[in-house]
Amino acid sequence: MTAMFARLQEVFAKSRSFVAYVLIGFTGLTIDVCVFILLVRVLHVNQYFANFISMSAGIINNFLLNAFFNFKKTDKLLRRFATFYTVGLVGMAVGDAFLWVFNGAFREFFGIILLSISPIIAKYQLELVKGVSIIFIAIMQYFLNKRFSFREITPNNSLLVSN
Repeated sequence: MTAMFARLQEVFAKSRSFVAYVLIGFTGLTIDVCVFILLVRVLHVNQYFANFISMSAGIINNFLLNAFFNFKKTDKLLRRFATFYTVGLVGMAVGDAFLWVFNGAFREFFGIILLSISPIIAKYQLELVKGVSIIFIAIMQYFLNKRFSFREITPNNSLLVSN
């Protein structure tokens, strides 16, 4: 029984940072999506530029919350932010690729598929593409940020180079 309890504690300890990362991610996601919809639907900003602005707002939010509350790594904050933002830029590129493929190059094809499912879903094709891309990006970024942005920094290693 004690071994089982110890194992549960170990699993919880390992998954705690992931659960916190996901919860923090939802705050960034809310900021990202709200800013994106405001820029695209209300202010009629180009979807790629809007994606850059909205994701940047979410990245800044997520970095601050993860640095101070989740991973509790506040040393070398500027270097950590640069690494975190670089991972975010990779996410932006993936997000733009999703937008280009499913709402740009193959918009009509993807739209026909969505229309066959539901006209209501087809009406929100842009938002659907953005949502699906966010799920993929979030998983990828967790592993990259855990490995590079929030790892221990010692005199023998660099923040940007993994051991």
